[in-house]
Amino acid sequence: MPQLKRCAFIFISCAFINKLVAGQYASSCMEFYQTDSSISSGEYMIYQNGNSIKVYCSFEEEWIYTYISKDSYNTSVDISKLYSTNDFAKLRILFSSGTQKEVIVENLLQLQNSSTLYFGYNSNIYYQGPTLRNTNMAPYLFLGFLPISLAKEKSEQGYRAAKQDFIFTNCDASPNSYITFYYNPNKTYPGIVGSSSNFMNGWITRSSTLNSSKHMGNEFYFDFEMNMGGCGGFMTSYSVNNISAALGLPVYKDYTQTPTTVTSTTTALSTASIKWIIVSILVFIIMIIVTALVIIVAVCHRKKRAKNLKHCQIHQITIATERIDSSDYNVINYNEMTNETRTTQRQAQNIKTSIEKEDNLCNKYETLSTNRNTVEHIYESDSIHTNQYESLTKQQELDEHTYESTEHALPLSMEQELCQYQSLTSPPESDKHVYASTASS
Repeated sequence: MPQLKRCAFIFISCAFINKLVAGQYASSCMEFYQTDSSISSGEYMIYQNGNSIKVYCSFEEEWIYTYISKDSYNTSVDISKLYSTNDFAKLRILFSSGTQKEVIVENLLQLQNSSTLYFGYNSNIYYQGPTLRNTNMAPYLFLGFLPISLAKEKSEQGYRAAKQDFIFTNCDASPNSYITFYYNPNKTYPGIVGSSSNFMNGWITRSSTLNSSKHMGNEFYFDFEMNMGGCGGFMTSYSVNNISAALGLPVYKDYTQTPTTVTSTTTALSTASIKWIIVSILVFIIMIIVTALVIIVAVCHRKKRAKNLKHCQIHQITIATERIDSSDYNVINYNEMTNETRTTQRQAQNIKTSIEKEDNLCNKYETLSTNRNTVEHIYESDSIHTNQYESLTKQQELDEHTYESTEHALPLSMEQELCQYQSLTSPPESDKHVYASTASS
């Protein structure tokens, strides 16, 4: 599982870097086009200061127009990176019927040498507007026609749409000359609605219908407020049948052959591209470092896990060894006890055998003693005969041959028993001592 996570992380990192190289994370529509000149018009995500901004890039014959989505209301926009000239702008209109139209607007032909248009995000430096009664619909994009320095004059003022001038005379020198495009994230109804007129509606009536293949999503169309001086007029999107409008910022396609106004901006774009390349390289390096750290942590974790497993195995082996030693010890003790038991049994058997031998000796001794007594009785009997013999001798001393005959007449069995008695007189005593020693033990 950890290897799968690392592979997924590396894959996503490579995909991100690939998109950076391929221009998928560009900072403008122009960078997309520089990456791929055959790119189609559509919705894209650009990145500024690490923040994503949804835009619609319209790639046309000579120009690229960038339309900002009002869904990016919480993201600050560096609008200076999105156009190469401020001589004109393209406005798109979304009608309640779903029809979409577009028109090129610019300053009056007679004032083009005196002033250019102004594009701003939440800013209108040197320009009057927007009205305070509608600022609760902010943030906003700002399109200024004449700066305050020119709009405060009681002179002919106005705008040009689709090569046609729409002129009014500023009767009270009010310096209003702008169109404000409100993000209006809270769908707030304007504090002041205003009204329309042929002069104010000129850019709407001069617009051309777009083919449905070129339609943009509703998120690119804003509620707007238009104010022209004094005596020119004031109106909002709610005063002209609830239409909404989009501001298209122009960039010249052939940046190698651009006018002076385009060249300076192209240089800025090139600088921005260089910055993005540097940022991309730094991001790539950071990702490599992070990937290396992840791999190192994974390896260390694996080693630590293996070490703990090894310690556990050693501990288990130690416990098993102790159990085996304990079993061996018990076996040894059992064997020793068995041997001792066997020795004791043998000793008891030996003692029993000794006792039996002693009993046999005692029995033998008793037998011998009995035999001895018998012999003694026989001897006494023989003594009587001897006395008789002596008496006969005294009486008949001459009868020597008779005595010898009597002496030889002593039975042979009696002589043998007498000898046996004499030889066994001492052994019985030793047998008595042996028996006494055995009895005492």
